[in-house]
Amino acid sequence: MSELTFEMNKDKVSIDLLMSADPSLPKAMRTLNASMPFVGLVGGEVVGVCLVEQRDGIYDIAYLVVGGMHQGKGYGKALLRYVLENIHAQGGQYVEIGCGNAEIQLITLYQKLGFRFLTVWLDYYLTDNRVATVVNSIFNRDMIRFRIDLKEKGSSTVGGNLSGLGR
Repeated sequence: MSELTFEMNKDKVSIDLLMSADPSLPKAMRTLNASMPFVGLVGGEVVGVCLVEQRDGIYDIAYLVVGGMHQGKGYGKALLRYVLENIHAQGGQYVEIGCGNAEIQLITLYQKLGFRFLTVWLDYYLTDNRVATVVNSIFNRDMIRFRIDLKEKGSSTVGGNLSGLGR
């Protein structure tokens, strides 16, 4: 099997992959045009996409998507680690990410990587004509927001060394 590699390349971002996470084409295009695009590739094939927006010194991961047949192989975790390392290398401090209240695997993953609970956006998945889904037999209606401080001492990023993430 080929090794996972990473690029910052807007031209390689798969719109179909973005829309598998949120079926709004206008939102996907707006976000793509306003963000730093990261892709994870295996043998030249895009298996994951991460779009990061920056506002007021805070980096917000707007999309983190791995294609269905590539899920469960660690590609999302590896892509997220790469993105965090890149942001840290650029001098970034705060990174935020969100997921649905029923997405237990993502909630666990983010905390393993050093993210901490920040807030909850109630009824997020019921706004803007979205249709909430059932995930893990739970009505997925709220977005749970997380934040990591890449410069915080005593976290999994001690001394700015992100190689310890996920221990």
